[in-house]
Amino acid sequence: EKHILKNASLVEPDGSVISRVDLLSAVDKADIKSLAVKDLKVAFYGTTAVAVYITEHTTGSDRELVKSRWTDTYVKLDGKWQIAARLSLRT
Repeated sequence: EKHILKNASLVEPDGSVISRVDLLSAVDKADIKSLAVKDLKVAFYGTTAVAVYITEHTTGSDRELVKSRWTDTYVKLDGKWQIAARLSLRT
C-alpha cells in the first residue's frame, strides 16, 4: 500500500482503470500459487523511473499460467519511490 500513490492510475488488461483500494483488494483475494518476474528493465529520469517487465504466475487449483507485461511509472516523493501509474497487458 505504501508503494502506491493514493491517486495512482492503474490500468487493467481489459482497459478498466482501478483505484489503489481496488488493486489491494484484488491482490488480497488472488489465489496465486507461484510468481516469477522476468525481463525487468528500469530507466531513471531524475525523480521519475519507468519499469517494464513480464510476470508469469499460476492461479487456482488448476494452476492456470497467466503471463502479463507491465509498465510501472514511479515518482520519488519525500525520499520514497511510489507507483504513480501502471499499465498491464495479458500476453
